[in-house]
Amino acid sequence: MCKLEYKAAKRKEDGAMNDDVEEQNSTPREELRRQIMSYNEPKNEREWWAMHRIEKLESLFPAILEYLENQADVVDGDNGIPAPNIAMSLLVWTKHALEKKQ
Repeated sequence: MCKLEYKAAKRKEDGAMNDDVEEQNSTPREELRRQIMSYNEPKNEREWWAMHRIEKLESLFPAILEYLENQADVVDGDNGIPAPNIAMSLLVWTKHALEKKQ
């Protein structure tokens, strides 16, 4: 294992790479979101681009969720036990990610 791989593994072990964990001295993600999505906050070119990209991607979520809900189903697994298809798995993951964001 090289030095960089070791550092990444150690950070993951310590929870530093976990999306649910915030650094103690970092700006809370709700505040970061408010700052980046506010038209009243001063921004550089990258931040304006990011804000518009986030708005565009978030506007697509209702259509994505509707499509996945229509495609979600169970299929026979390898051992004959019903299992979720890819659309159902994506739907659950997407809903979970959206709930976590809010």
